[in-house]
Amino acid sequence: MRRVAASIAVGMALMTASCGRRIATPPKTPLPLDEAAQLVESVREQTESVKRYQSIVRLRGKGAEGRFRATLVVAFEKPDRLHVELLAGPFESSQWTAVAKEGEITVVFPSRREWVRESHVAAAVDTLLGVELEVEDVQALLSGTGLRRSLLQASHAEREGPLSRVALLEGELTLQASQVLEAKTPKYRIRYPSRWKSEGRAVPDRIEIWTKELEASLLVEDADVNVAIDASVFEPVIPEGSRQVELSRVGDESVSRKKP
Repeated sequence: MRRVAASIAVGMALMTASCGRRIATPPKTPLPLDEAAQLVESVREQTESVKRYQSIVRLRGKGAEGRFRATLVVAFEKPDRLHVELLAGPFESSQWTAVAKEGEITVVFPSRREWVRESHVAAAVDTLLGVELEVEDVQALLSGTGLRRSLLQASHAEREGPLSRVALLEGELTLQASQVLEAKTPKYRIRYPSRWKSEGRAVPDRIEIWTKELEASLLVEDADVNVAIDASVFEPVIPEGSRQVELSRVGDESVSRKKP
């Protein structure tokens, strides 16, 4: 019994001592701008390496109206082509298909026999997906860089252990080696939780995004990179007899309204 009591006493003493210690955080050291520029250049190269892309994206999240879940069929071809189809409901039926190219976006709602054409692409994407994104933003998000190429200009940087934090003219990147772990802009924050590069993937398999209004996780399946895409994918199909409506009339078709 004395031995047991002594062991307990020693264990409690060790626990008390360890609880009193603070976990040391790596020191922050300034990163020379030429090194920061090299990191940013590696991010640009990742962006430019993904010229064509197709995948299935399983989406789960929480917005102002509660939790939501949906599936997106996504394809893009640089510089400016994007195709997104929303599948929802118990049978994952098509809710809408959006095609953006040449500075315009066309959205077709087959069950409602309605369609929209909008020159303000980011506003339409915001209405449909809950995040204000240009075509190039969507391409960067799926490619693993988080921010479009025009934002990738370093102003200053620092290193914290294995991480590098690069402040941009508009936004911030956190990297480990050449992989972006997190990207921030004034409008949204993106995180890549898996080490997809070290796993030999061409693009991320998991993505998380936050805005003031919502948070969502994206699981990417069956990603094909730089494989030829039929040109018809980027041609909107408007059923005969459909009527054109204003973007303001389609807010109830947002992803964030698709309940689990």
